Amino acid sequence: MCLTFGQMSFKVKVLLFYCLLCTSNLVQSQENYQCAQIGLAEGLSDLRIQDIVQDPYGYLWFATLDGLNRYDGYTITNYYRDTNSNSLPNNAIHCLFTDSQGELWIGTGNGLVKFNYNNQNFIRSDSSSKLSHSLIRIIKEDPEGNLYVGGSAGLFRLDRKKNQWISITNYLQRIQDLIFIRDVQFLNSDHYFVTTEKKGFYEIELSKHSCKLIIYDDEKGLCLEDIMMYEMESLNSEELLISFLTPGINKFNIKTGKFTSVAGPLSESKEVFWNTVPRIYKDHHNRIWIASIHFGLCEYLYTKDSIISYSNSNLNPYGIHTGPLVCIFQDKQNNIWLGTREQGILRFNPERQCAFFYDQDDYQKTKLQNSSINALYQTDDQSALIGSQEGFSLFNYNNKTFTNFKGEAKNKGNNYLKGVTTFDEDHQGNYWLGTSGLGIMKWNPKTYQIQGYNRSSSQTMLFPEDFIFQSIHFSDGKILTLGLGRLSLIDIYKLKTTTFRNSKKPYINLKDIELIYELGQDKCYFLKANGTTYLYDYTQDTLINKGNLLSTIYPRISISKMVIEQTGTTWFASNLGLIKMDKDSCLSSFILESKGANVTIHGFQKIDNTIWMANNHKLGKLDLETGKIHLLTEADGFYQKQLNGQSLVQLNNGLLYVGCKDGLYEIQPAKFIKPKINYQARLISFHILNKSAIQYCLTDRCHYQLKYQENYFSFQLSAFQYDESKELQYEYKLVGYDQDWNQMGKDRMGSYTKVNPGSYTLQFRVKSVSGDWIISDQTVDLVVLPPFWQTKIFLFGIFIFVGLIIYWFIQFKLQTVQREERLRSEFEIKLHELENSALRTQMNPHFIFNCLNTINAFVQKNDRTNAGLMISKFSKLIRMILNHSKEKRISLKEELDALELYIQVESTRFESKFEYQIQIAPGIYTEGIEFPSLIFQPFVENAILHGLLPLNKKGLLSISIIKGETHLLCIIEDNGIGRDAAKKLRPFQSHQKSYGLEITLKRIELFNLEHKFPGIVNIIDLKHPDGSAAGTRIELPIALSFAF
Repeated sequence: MCLTFGQMSFKVKVLLFYCLLCTSNLVQSQENYQCAQIGLAEGLSDLRIQDIVQDPYGYLWFATLDGLNRYDGYTITNYYRDTNSNSLPNNAIHCLFTDSQGELWIGTGNGLVKFNYNNQNFIRSDSSSKLSHSLIRIIKEDPEGNLYVGGSAGLFRLDRKKNQWISITNYLQRIQDLIFIRDVQFLNSDHYFVTTEKKGFYEIELSKHSCKLIIYDDEKGLCLEDIMMYEMESLNSEELLISFLTPGINKFNIKTGKFTSVAGPLSESKEVFWNTVPRIYKDHHNRIWIASIHFGLCEYLYTKDSIISYSNSNLNPYGIHTGPLVCIFQDKQNNIWLGTREQGILRFNPERQCAFFYDQDDYQKTKLQNSSINALYQTDDQSALIGSQEGFSLFNYNNKTFTNFKGEAKNKGNNYLKGVTTFDEDHQGNYWLGTSGLGIMKWNPKTYQIQGYNRSSSQTMLFPEDFIFQSIHFSDGKILTLGLGRLSLIDIYKLKTTTFRNSKKPYINLKDIELIYELGQDKCYFLKANGTTYLYDYTQDTLINKGNLLSTIYPRISISKMVIEQTGTTWFASNLGLIKMDKDSCLSSFILESKGANVTIHGFQKIDNTIWMANNHKLGKLDLETGKIHLLTEADGFYQKQLNGQSLVQLNNGLLYVGCKDGLYEIQPAKFIKPKINYQARLISFHILNKSAIQYCLTDRCHYQLKYQENYFSFQLSAFQYDESKELQYEYKLVGYDQDWNQMGKDRMGSYTKVNPGSYTLQFRVKSVSGDWIISDQTVDLVVLPPFWQTKIFLFGIFIFVGLIIYWFIQFKLQTVQREERLRSEFEIKLHELENSALRTQMNPHFIFNCLNTINAFVQKNDRTNAGLMISKFSKLIRMILNHSKEKRISLKEELDALELYIQVESTRFESKFEYQIQIAPGIYTEGIEFPSLIFQPFVENAILHGLLPLNKKGLLSISIIKGETHLLCIIEDNGIGRDAAKKLRPFQSHQKSYGLEITLKRIELFNLEHKFPGIVNIIDLKHPDGSAAGTRIELPIALSFAF
């Protein structure tokens, strides 16, 4: 049996009111934050987080008990120990620190390392043997930049000026006490406090060589020397906040040395014995956050000198579900990162959060029931009704509590509820609830009684409709409802429904109605999905078709909401975005997402000079002055949910509410102020095809030089905006190669293939959630080298090589010409000598003497005719020989004339003992052919003297000349005794003639060489058939040279 509020006793009501008031006061005493979570699914190596830092380049680093993690806002890179000497020395990472020089230090279970950004590996930086193998718990920097490292082996300092490690523990001679260090708090570089694990609390002054043990003595009388302390944080110049293993949090007065507890959950209590606090963290705005194992996230409040917890509990049902919390960190965008012991990492932004999410839980009575929310309706100054798929809820937004009314569809009685979509209040204060399929219901807020009316179960209302999505009421109390495209009028007093089934009224019989817009004074608009509008006057019962101004510009429009302002401007929520129509019917549209995505707007709400609008997963604010749309993001506490945008409404408290599939969002419009963020897309990786990533680009201007075969490359970007990373869009352009910007996908990868050799600049830009494109300061100068055969050096080398070849060729030609000139000079000298020698041989004294004897013989015989003829021929021959000797070249005719005259002289001398014949082949123009002088005579003389004269019969001397293509073949043939017989007749004869032939052969060789003709003189011994000598044949090939 269900007990209504009216049936409760007075004492029960008072008790309930008191509990709600206490809960209300508790909830209003602090803010509740919405967190994003990063776990194993997002790439964490382990859920047990030990520390978190951010390096100067924007990366976040997470220390876990099983590996180191680096996060760029999208992906996590894991680092582990492996066989490489430059890997982590241990997978258990206990602390992280980025120093003033931008270096990242990592404290592990086996020593200290530093991250090498250039090579993406780790460098051991601890020279001390104790430090190198100890568990490192804390890394800090003093005001002078010296590094302090503490852990199981004690406290060590890196002197930056000397680059030298010093053991403070050894220096102070406290090797048994100053070990297992947990924290160091500096007053200055010389004076600081140190906490340890059960080894005491110390005040150190190095210049005085002082290490003072401070006894823990609180106001409760607890006095301990070896209490386990964790971390310290300065409250002011005189007080420290110190965390412990069991007492939680205490304040320590530096001057008095006294410990005092701090009010709140972290003070020592009997209920929580292990009130462990691993971390105290002061953020950029001096808020002090506290990580508690039992109470999760806490904060120290300066003004109240107390601590509050943000952890989820019965007293704080909307608190953060952190579980045991280990560490806290704030990044450059003011996001708070929480490292947990069991849930990985949580993140929220306390400076920007303006959205609060009411989650659902059927087991907590003051929370929303599990159901998708369809509609909200303002009731009184502090309450609203929420319609959902499982029923409805009464929401007290002042104390953040819900009273749920959940029905069962199977129940055919009057108390079932499903799919509540709309609310309307009658004159008696009752609320009428429209549903999607179960008709209409009346709820009495005083008695909490519910009465249902539908066609299947109710006989108390005539002609009820089962589907009701919108309703308004007229002045006479009747309610006009909209169902499946049809209108119905409900008389709540007579419990009668007027529908198209029982009425012929024009407005009742309209079809495809999508929306009712109430104008007041019993007037309203009916809108069809396509924008066709009807004006209905209930008092006059008139219906006027106002036409469709939207369909001409937006022919496929479908409208889900309409609002008309006093200025005459009309706003429409549609499938084409938010449509604005001013009083002059000028249209403009606005969308939450880029074109190509889902541009539908399901609901909107005007607040001052802005319009808030929602689709099924985004919520944004349109600034009517600038026309810019600002989206809510995770930084605002708005995490992507399945929204029911049509439920967007502003309640009397000034806050916005929008229903979700699994809860309710509450938005503070006044707190939603988008800070001006200079988004900077940065290069986080650069890969060449089939090669490993090259050195990171850590500065604003980087230079990459690629070989010509490395012109296939890709790269990835991140803006390191951790709370808005999902909303950002990236583009890139290679200046000198691209004309336009190139869009990046969700992986933020860009790539190029076959980039021509040249110099380029790679630029990036990022689109903010406000729609502004911001070009990044970082650029990459990219040089793609040409192949070596296209390089200037190679071309210069080729130029030099070709120049050398040309120079060598010219020198060779010059040397060749000089050598030819020299050879020609030598040739001419040699030829001149040969010609003189030839002349001497031709002018053989024996020949001259014999000729003179012959003439004398003719004179003795008184043969004056032959003597005169002989003298004439002899003198002519001598004159011709002397004339020819003066010329290097003569014509063939002149040579033949001299030869024939010589033969005639010899024939006269030897009394015509032989005959001769000279044959010239047809086509040989003897006067036009150039011929060396005095060539034939030595061979003819030799044939006469040694071949024909010894012959017992009259001999025959035959001379013939045949023309070839490039030469003349001169043949001298006799039928004498042959060369072998001639040798036997003159064994001791002078070699005068042989010398003459040798000179002549050399002259022929030189002549042919000069004309580049490879002719060879051939001497053939002629034989009779019986083998006896038949004479000699000499073949002289002479190069053909024309005299013109």
